[in-house]
Amino acid sequence: MTTSRIPCPHCGNENAPEATDCVWCDRVLPHHGAAITQERPVRLRVYAMDDNTMLLEQPVSDGKRVHLGRGPKAGAIGRLLEGAGRFGDVSGNHAHFTVEGAIVEVTDESTYGTWVNRERLNGVKRDFRLPVEIWMASSCRVVVERTR
Repeated sequence: MTTSRIPCPHCGNENAPEATDCVWCDRVLPHHGAAITQERPVRLRVYAMDDNTMLLEQPVSDGKRVHLGRGPKAGAIGRLLEGAGRFGDVSGNHAHFTVEGAIVEVTDESTYGTWVNRERLNGVKRDFRLPVEIWMASSCRVVVERTR
């Protein structure tokens, strides 16, 4: 007897019948006519690299562009980094990212590059799967992950 695969209503990829989350986009799968349940929210955390202190935690909405850097486009992150005085190696518009399901699209806008999951981006845009760690210069990193 062949068991039918479950298509993801978000990305269209097929999943095993026992799967609770899509193996590609990591979104919750409906089963047996049940409504799609709420996914765990995504958050970002900003850490100082010199002492690994968490400086900021905030939620991230699907589809919303988040700017990273010391400039005004970065909002609370920018005010935090600019006000602390120890993040001079972070560009004003260092990078930005957007989360769609389990995919994080990161674009480097910095002078000297941005590192994502130990891979250097140098003026390019790339997709990564959650969770991701974004290093801005040598002074701080941003972790983007689902809450537990």
